[in-house]
Amino acid sequence: SIDSAQNIIAVGVALDSGVATSGSYNSGSGTVPYAYLAKFTSGGSIIWATYLGQSSMIQASVDASNHIYMSGHTGNLGGSNYITKWSPSGGLFWSKNCMDSLLSKIYSISVSRKGNVYLAGYTVDQGAATPGAYQTTLSGTDDGFLEKLDTGGQRLWATYYGGPQYDALFSAAVDSSENVFASGY
Repeated sequence: SIDSAQNIIAVGVALDSGVATSGSYNSGSGTVPYAYLAKFTSGGSIIWATYLGQSSMIQASVDASNHIYMSGHTGNLGGSNYITKWSPSGGLFWSKNCMDSLLSKIYSISVSRKGNVYLAGYTVDQGAATPGAYQTTLSGTDDGFLEKLDTGGQRLWATYYGGPQYDALFSAAVDSSENVFASGY
């Protein structure tokens, strides 16, 4: 992701302990691999970097105020999937668990100009959709899901998207009118 100052936001998994910068949220002491979040200038110089914990399936998106939203899949944050919100300077605002099953995954995160967060992926969780959603029941063993959170991480709505076979949403984007576009199979 790129913020409004053209800084580069990078996420990944580090297999060594030398990624985090001094004063970071998590210096990475413990077992590797660790998920990391890093911010670089457009010229490639590091601004800051921090570890989050053991993780995979990591994505990031930036809002209009340069807050960074990161999602991933892990077991060491009290649940299998998480989303975090970070300040532009690398401070953690909040961290939330979502889609509690170890078999559910978040594949995409997108943030609107208003700061609403959209997650897409797949789930096996019964009861993951909110009342009045487009699709309120799981149609197969695995269905795609689309979820909207507010800027504070509170769930606004969630829907399944799929039929009787395996279905997943791999990408979600939101336009300036808060229309959501998702793709998958």
